[in-house]
Amino acid sequence: MNDASHDLKHLVAVLRDGEKFYVDAAQKVRLDDHRELFQQMATTKREIADDLDSLLSDSDRADAAEGTWTGKIRACYADARAALGGDTDTVFVRQLEAAEDRVMDAFRSTLSMTRARKVRKSLERHYPRAFQAHERMSAMKHAAQA
Repeated sequence: MNDASHDLKHLVAVLRDGEKFYVDAAQKVRLDDHRELFQQMATTKREIADDLDSLLSDSDRADAAEGTWTGKIRACYADARAALGGDTDTVFVRQLEAAEDRVMDAFRSTLSMTRARKVRKSLERHYPRAFQAHERMSAMKHAAQA
């Protein structure tokens, strides 16, 4: 597997992590507006991942569907922190913002490595949505810290 296809597979896996994490967080937060936003963010991650997934080989698609170990560890960490007390919503906002950082890093890396026109075009089409999601969670994190 070349670096570009490895990066694309990694990006899809990170997006799948994000989708699962948002779904989980939506079920555990207290505030309805957070729940609704997290459900929307999960949908965004799923839509982007599904489109990019179509560009992967069958074996890479199966690997990406599993997500990453880092994503699983982050989700467990957020669950543990929330269970120990404090503001559950704030814990999830912080951890989801960090997950958005991972998505943007993976997007940028994949864009820099990809030369295939079809893949690049798809990445460029989805990048604004990914960036907007990142900025939204970043703003929520900063608002929670204020």
